[in-house]
Amino acid sequence: TEALTDALKDKTQGDFLKTLRKFTAKLKDGHVRVTLQGDTSESYRLPLLWDWIENQLVITDIFDKSLTHFQAGDGVAQINGITAREALEEKEQYISAATPGWKRFRALNTLPAGEKNQEFHLELKRDGNTFRETLRASLSNQDYYNLYDIKAIKSKKLEDGIYYLNLGQVSMDEILSLMPGLEKAKAIICDLRG
Repeated sequence: TEALTDALKDKTQGDFLKTLRKFTAKLKDGHVRVTLQGDTSESYRLPLLWDWIENQLVITDIFDKSLTHFQAGDGVAQINGITAREALEEKEQYISAATPGWKRFRALNTLPAGEKNQEFHLELKRDGNTFRETLRASLSNQDYYNLYDIKAIKSKKLEDGIYYLNLGQVSMDEILSLMPGLEKAKAIICDLRG
């Protein structure tokens, strides 16, 4: 009923897309995606990675090395005039996910998406100082995900006897090379996300 009521108010295809996404988000199914053929509103990404760390949005990597005024570790306080938390929660309401972690992961990955060269006005925090920067969505989705895959941690020895394996990234050859340690491990974390 709520979705039908919202659909009656929709004026554009973009409005209807949001209605469908909000409607399907209630299914709590991590496989649900709603897209619009020919839609380019999320075809490009900011040339950086960020994550939700200690209750704040933090830049974790910069893909475009010419952006020397950005640093890994910079906190993102605002995006386009609203707090990072509000921006993230705005995205999350349109995402269907079985777990809060998957919803957050997908929201973090759609948060920097926009039209080609769309401007994002960021308020950043570093060492107690606040500064503002404008950044454009300049990486195509394909280029963004290729760089993301390169940066992804495939496997890691977290401490003695504890290993992490990203099963979506790690090769069988790498697993076999780790096997002597894995056989003696007290814990192996197998990440199946993605």
